[in-house]
Amino acid sequence: MVVTVVSSGLVTTGAWTVHGFSALSLPQLTTPNSTLYLHPNQASWFATVTLLMGVPGSMVGGVLCEWMGPRRLQLVTSPLLCLTYLALHLVSWPSVRLNISPWPLLMVIRVTQVNVNTLINNSVLGAKIRNRVVQEVEGADLKVIYTRPVPANP
Repeated sequence: MVVTVVSSGLVTTGAWTVHGFSALSLPQLTTPNSTLYLHPNQASWFATVTLLMGVPGSMVGGVLCEWMGPRRLQLVTSPLLCLTYLALHLVSWPSVRLNISPWPLLMVIRVTQVNVNTLINNSVLGAKIRNRVVQEVEGADLKVIYTRPVPANP
């Protein structure tokens, strides 16, 4: 039980780090002497792609969460999120920067991160909401809901 709670918390923290990553990395990436320089237009896309791509990821994530279940979805998407963080480091390698344009690779990694992030958030939040709804329905007095009001005699 403890391992499940701790791992779920770590996965959620790692998923929300995707949104804060651009705020921490943009000051370094926009300085002219950085290893990977982003033009102001590129920097704005780097920061806002998480918001734009979250919508389609949420739609797909809801369907996948219902189909696979929240635990299985977390088990599948957590390694993917780790791989995207490792792939971010690849962009700074000199051999990659010489052979491939780092900007498209960086954006593909960010889009993948955001979509995996929304899948993880759907699995965690979807399970919490589903459990809350089940508790409310099980605790409700269904007789009150299904009885018709008796008309008063005139």
